[in-house]
Amino acid sequence: MLAAGVALTGGLLYPYAHAYFMRYKLNALSFGGQQVTSDFSSRTIYGTFILCGIVSIVLAIAVVAMWTVSLGVFSALHVSGAVGMTPTESGIGSFSVLFVLIVFLPLAWYWAKF
Repeated sequence: MLAAGVALTGGLLYPYAHAYFMRYKLNALSFGGQQVTSDFSSRTIYGTFILCGIVSIVLAIAVVAMWTVSLGVFSALHVSGAVGMTPTESGIGSFSVLFVLIVFLPLAWYWAKF
């Protein structure tokens, strides 16, 4: 049920679901005869989650813009004969790896806060 809610809200329900399941796991835990209780709330991590999302979007736009400009420049160099390789042979495909790393890197901040 929560997975559908996360999907329907575009991921905005993710911190709530994350906190809910962590609270469920901790409340089912016991050490010896002592029961563990948790009152962890998603309110403490929502701000970080939203900020990480905004930073990820800004970084994604920057990487796509950088990729587009470099692809255009490299294509112009290829057409003029200055470079013998096609744009795909030049390593511009490595931007996809850079894109994934840069976009998901801010989520490390969320996980640390969690």
